[in-house]
Amino acid sequence: MKWSKLYTFSTLSLGLFPIVKLNHYSLLMMIWVLISLYITIKNKTYKSISKKDYGLIGIMSFPFVALIIYLPLAIDYKTMGNLLNRSLPFLLFSFFFLLNYSFFSKQTLRRTLVVMIIATVMVVLKSWNSIFSEGFGTLWRENSFYNPTFRNIFQNTTHIHLPYLGLICVFASLILVYQCFNVRRINYISIITIIFLLFSVYLFSARMALICFFIGFLGIVIRELKSFMTKVTVFGSMILLIGVAFLYTPMKERYHNLVEWKAQLPNKDMQPHEVNYRYAILHCTQHVLNQHWLMGVGPDNVQKSLNDCYKSFDYVGYDDFQTQTYNSHNQYFDYWMKYGIIGLLSFVGFIGFFIIKGSYYHKLFILLFAINLLTENLFDRQLGVVLFTLFNAIFVVVKKQRFEKSFSS
Repeated sequence: MKWSKLYTFSTLSLGLFPIVKLNHYSLLMMIWVLISLYITIKNKTYKSISKKDYGLIGIMSFPFVALIIYLPLAIDYKTMGNLLNRSLPFLLFSFFFLLNYSFFSKQTLRRTLVVMIIATVMVVLKSWNSIFSEGFGTLWRENSFYNPTFRNIFQNTTHIHLPYLGLICVFASLILVYQCFNVRRINYISIITIIFLLFSVYLFSARMALICFFIGFLGIVIRELKSFMTKVTVFGSMILLIGVAFLYTPMKERYHNLVEWKAQLPNKDMQPHEVNYRYAILHCTQHVLNQHWLMGVGPDNVQKSLNDCYKSFDYVGYDDFQTQTYNSHNQYFDYWMKYGIIGLLSFVGFIGFFIIKGSYYHKLFILLFAINLLTENLFDRQLGVVLFTLFNAIFVVVKKQRFEKSFSS
């Protein structure tokens, strides 16, 4: 009983990833692994795992397994070490959650989600403390695309890359939306939390995160509401709300920049606000793929290949391509550059597997992640890896528990 409780508490601590620093979270994760390993040995849970389950663990660990397979061909072992360390949660969460799935109760799931939501709210509150200190009205008037006051505050206070922060806030909001629909009663605390998180995302203009919330919200509405007219009304209201949001700063500025962009590579005559970084990144990504589309350049050589292309840009600024490191900003292209066309197809198969095999909400979760992977290399940062692997493993375990209960009954 003692170790079971320790396992529960250590599992709950995994939900702290939005607010805990990386080195501290790594410690929490290793404690969870050691407790999970003890439970596995003591209760011999490995005996209840079938060959099919081990195959599932292999699929869930694909990004880590791919790095292990490539390791004998690697040249830059320091880069490979960093990549393996970052991808380790793919293996650890998949392996130990499935081995000890019988110890993961419905109550533990709910509490872990609550911990994650509270941690998300707390990290966002740090930014709001700074916003109120400097004056919301002043920041609102001064905010523009070239002086993103709110984005700067959220970035500097949370130390989280804003697309990731937006995604975390959106997933926390969608969990609360699902809860509101599921319990069939108004929960004012949940509603206030949803509004608070979404308004924060709106302020720091995480566009893809807001798009994902819209898709996720519609997915929940379609699933939970029975009346067709109610669904149409909700859908229409969401469209209207999005339209209003784009009419006002700060989202309007970033929308205008998106639709007015020019296909021009960076050069020395440009000012920082004139540089289209996404186009430059896409140009260099295409340059690498044109030369290595079949076999790729290897995971330890992707950034170096991009950097070599970036050297052709003579633009100089505080955020130029020699000062900052810019990845491909597309996880699909990233795997294509890493492992060639086989890598791209394997990665698409990895994502597609869970869309095909998962439960309804598991499919929705993977779909939202798949959309974000079009504009961000989410698996290049451990925060993105933890967010995906933790919830992906939980969805798999919950489905396995439901299957066994229905079979035994």
